[in-house]
Amino acid sequence: MSDINIPASVTEIDRSAFEGCASLASIDIPANVTNIVEYAFYGCKNLASINVDDKNTTYASVDGVLYNKEKSILIQAPGKLQGKFTIPSGVTNIASGAFGSCEGLTGLEIPASVTSISEYAFENCTGLTNVTIPSSVKNIDYNAFAGCENLDVVIRNAEEDVTVVSGAFDDCKSVTWKIIDESESPLKFKVLTDSTAEVTKENCVEGSVTIPSKVVIDGKTYSVVSIADEAFKNCKGLTNITIPSSVVGIEDYAFSGCKGLTNITIPSSVVKIGTRAFQGSGLTTIELPSSITSIGNGLFSVCSDLVSVKIPSSVESIGENAFVDCTGLTNLELSSNVKSIGVMAFYGCKNLDLVIDNSEDNVEVAVQAFQNCKSVTWKK
Repeated sequence: MSDINIPASVTEIDRSAFEGCASLASIDIPANVTNIVEYAFYGCKNLASINVDDKNTTYASVDGVLYNKEKSILIQAPGKLQGKFTIPSGVTNIASGAFGSCEGLTGLEIPASVTSISEYAFENCTGLTNVTIPSSVKNIDYNAFAGCENLDVVIRNAEEDVTVVSGAFDDCKSVTWKIIDESESPLKFKVLTDSTAEVTKENCVEGSVTIPSKVVIDGKTYSVVSIADEAFKNCKGLTNITIPSSVVGIEDYAFSGCKGLTNITIPSSVVKIGTRAFQGSGLTTIELPSSITSIGNGLFSVCSDLVSVKIPSSVESIGENAFVDCTGLTNLELSSNVKSIGVMAFYGCKNLDLVIDNSEDNVEVAVQAFQNCKSVTWKK
């Protein structure tokens, strides 16, 4: 067995650099390492811990497991990992080969924050017997669980909502797709039609939440197509939400007052976002899909932490009070397709430099639309 302390002068650990090193017991990664290529420690079966200098700005380690600095990517678990492992909430991606050949891994808990499981992530984890993959996971890559010969996998989603690459479950004992029943979900649902349902009002939830694309209600399966009025209003503990591509509408005040919600991905299936849907939320960034043609009244009003908004060229109108008192906004460009800007749309955005790619006579601008903005420039 050996321990390796990488010299401080090293900045990169190349692909497969230590792959299959059976004698490697622990490794210390210095502060200057800024690039660790995939499979660097793959198959090191006696590796007990990967340790990263606290001053490293790219990587981090927790209990011997390697992550990126933000801990959103689990890069590598040590090969000698034993027993059950709980992936921390906040991890969104399990990297290529992250648990490959961890034969002592017997149990696994995957949080709702995870959206992607990369190639060979759990290859040859022969000790695994049962794994439930949450509905937040949308991509399972090549050979992700290949060779897990004792594993029964349950995927909490509809097959059409997950991209599963060939070989992902080769040699697994069984794979079962299971749509979430309403009694198992922290969310409340309401039947809309014979085949559709919505996430209904007053969902007092915390942490990371995944909205399923389909839900079983009283024994019947419905597609979840809408997030209702006030569905998550004032859920201050909600930090992350995954919206499936089955959803076409987000209704009035749906996420109003969600102070813990700092970012959200809105799928391109959404064609309507209602009045004040994100009013007073904690959003810091937002990218609207090109399926949106208008920004409703008060949509982002009083989002004081909002610093970045990407508005697609599909947007033709911006409603009244849409960005009122978004004091954190600094730079925003509107395309030439915008033809209407409502009353007080950007009122009080005191740090905002707004660029409008049009001439003034081609856009209908209501009273006080830009009052107290830092600057407004008409590009044409």
